[in-house]
Amino acid sequence: GEFGVPVIVGSGRDCGIRLSGVGIPSRLCEIFVGDDDEMVLRLVPPDPGSQVLRVFVNGQSVPDEGSCASLEHGDRVIFGWAHCFQVHAPGRAGRLGLPRPPPEATAASVL
Repeated sequence: GEFGVPVIVGSGRDCGIRLSGVGIPSRLCEIFVGDDDEMVLRLVPPDPGSQVLRVFVNGQSVPDEGSCASLEHGDRVIFGWAHCFQVHAPGRAGRLGLPRPPPEATAASVL
């Protein structure tokens, strides 16, 4: 399908997902979201002297700058050494027959 404008992940002010810490250069990666909520993560080539890029998807390293990894609903993504996220795309999950995430917890439901 067609992909839209990517969301940049990194420590730079121009990033749509702004993180800081070890392993997070100013521009770490781009996440493209396409038709049908298809998602692709692509490492951005580092600036000279930049930190080593560190991104894992479901425990597997995304090996080299310019490398891409497909993302699916429920995937775990680690950026740098301290930021872990889980991909949530409930619409895509339903179309692919994957389990949907549990409803969000509220203060009342936790107590």
